[in-house]
Amino acid sequence: MRVLIIGVGGTISGVVTKRGVTPGMDPAEILKKALGGKLPEGIDVDILDLMRVDSSLMLPEDWVKDSYHNLQELPGLRLLPNTTRY
Repeated sequence: MRVLIIGVGGTISGVVTKRGVTPGMDPAEILKKALGGKLPEGIDVDILDLMRVDSSLMLPEDWVKDSYHNLQELPGLRLLPNTTRY
């Protein structure tokens, strides 16, 4: 199975800086932390580090950046939004 992970920033990519938390991790770093560096067998992962934008600053036009050509090759798409709610 082939999976495309598109990094867009948001809370999940946050790193602590002197100015607070900011999107800083790329999708490969996030995946490594989430899975302990081990992918399930039979999974091929492609990673597109599209942007690193704070969720509160993300606009609809950010979603149409250069990712469309990558999506055409996939048999399906599943979006997993990461939204922090207070």
